[in-house]
Amino acid sequence: RRSGLRVLGVPHDGHRLDVDALAAAVRAAPVAWAYLIPDFQNPTGALMDDVTRQEVASILRRSTTIPIVDETMAELALDVDERAMPVPLAAHHPGAITLGSASKTFWGGLRIGWIRAPHAVVPRLVAARETFDIGTPVLEQLAVAELLRVREELLDGRRERLRARRQELVTALRDRLPDWGLNSPVGGLSLWIRLPSRASSRLAVAAEAHDLLLTAGPRFFPDGGGETSLRLPYARSAEHLADAVDRLALAWETVLAGRATQTAPARRRPALTA
Repeated sequence: RRSGLRVLGVPHDGHRLDVDALAAAVRAAPVAWAYLIPDFQNPTGALMDDVTRQEVASILRRSTTIPIVDETMAELALDVDERAMPVPLAAHHPGAITLGSASKTFWGGLRIGWIRAPHAVVPRLVAARETFDIGTPVLEQLAVAELLRVREELLDGRRERLRARRQELVTALRDRLPDWGLNSPVGGLSLWIRLPSRASSRLAVAAEAHDLLLTAGPRFFPDGGGETSLRLPYARSAEHLADAVDRLALAWETVLAGRATQTAPARRRPALTA
């Protein structure tokens, strides 16, 4: 939107993309790009199945819409055998542009990513990139090159830690906030919470008073909505997660008591980020 583009949302019920709505959207008006996260979608954690991937690719092939496929979460399968993962969506569409990142796979401090695109598109991407920076740090590129050599070993450990953290967060939430709805995602980095009332923005404001920074549900909806949803990442330490849930429960009490506002005060640096 800052670039003057119009953003259209396609419904997703937390489990599956509405492919009929996608087809209607690309028929109704020219759509330049379709941004998709088929692997452990952020924020829902949903994994798009093979049939849906084929349907989506077929719809986009019949239009002028180019799929931009975010694969940054693809290697964070927690309850899915990596060998049984669906075929990449880009395999069904020769014009797809795919995005990858070392920050999700290895460590958030590694701000190294990559784009795979048809040969004809690459020069335009290179030219566009020059308007943003003058190059990726060499040291970080060398670090990622070394990490890729031991990828499997590192990923096994990272997945094991994420499984444990996910369970710790689920257990704490069910204990402290039993009225909240949640599903344990099969991969990715966060839970997608269903709140019992339309209070996500007010909860985020209340949490700031307890030095906890939340991303309210509406941030993930291009056209409004999301007030009954909340994303909670589980990548932090067990101690951090336990403390965050304690603060979250206090913030929820503030919301239930009607003392939370819809607008945040001047932000100070939070002690915890969830």
